[in-house]
Amino acid sequence: MSDTDTLIEVRQVTRRFAESTAIKEVSFDVYRGELLTVVGSSGCGKSTLARMMAGLDSPTSGEISIDGKVIDGPSPDRGMVFQKYTLFPWLTVVKNVMFALTVQGQGRRSAESEAMQWVEMIGLSDFAHRYPHELSGGMQQRVAIARSLAARPKVLLMDEPFGALDAQTRQKMQHHLLTICEHVDITVVFITHDLDEAIFLADRVLVLKPNPGEIQDIVNVSLPKPRCIDLQFSHAFVELRTKLASMIHHADEEEDLPMHMLTMKHA
Repeated sequence: MSDTDTLIEVRQVTRRFAESTAIKEVSFDVYRGELLTVVGSSGCGKSTLARMMAGLDSPTSGEISIDGKVIDGPSPDRGMVFQKYTLFPWLTVVKNVMFALTVQGQGRRSAESEAMQWVEMIGLSDFAHRYPHELSGGMQQRVAIARSLAARPKVLLMDEPFGALDAQTRQKMQHHLLTICEHVDITVVFITHDLDEAIFLADRVLVLKPNPGEIQDIVNVSLPKPRCIDLQFSHAFVELRTKLASMIHHADEEEDLPMHMLTMKHA
């Protein structure tokens, strides 16, 4: 990853809903090949930001571009994985992954062969012909990721994809994601409320302030790779977690202060 190789540009983006402002004048870059995590307290606009980057929602003002082209709707160059599993229940694992390929016009035999390669990459070869209801939550989410990646997007947007999983499965999924990123040319924007997850996965962490969502900071994560679970007990990891927690706690405290107190505080 090169710090000068920008893939996504977010410029002065604001998103309003009726009387409220979810995102206010947000600007940042996402570098090609990086994994950027986005954190912040509830109501800071994390999911709104992801939906705008996916083209599922539009800024009220400002613009988001990928490779210099302004995003004006969904596109195959952006895949998205949600917390809720979005597999087709009537299709097997391999056919769920095939779907992304056949939609792009690939022939059945070629699509099946490529889909099996993706299924193997996510470690589910033995479950290729099972249906979603026969899989655990973590397995289903692995299939959802493989299906998104099979379309070969430039960017994978992930909105709290592991939030519904138990702690042990969540850790396994984090390792699966990092392993996939080592083998696939992909840029990932990952929304999470879990600071340990944000640090463990990220090259950088974007911290949003709430109501309205504004950038508080973008923090570099210079922890060694490949990442292992023991890293979370290291001094550097704990220091980063403390720094991020302090930022979010401070922003939440300011949100709760009356307006006249905020004016005095920043005078």
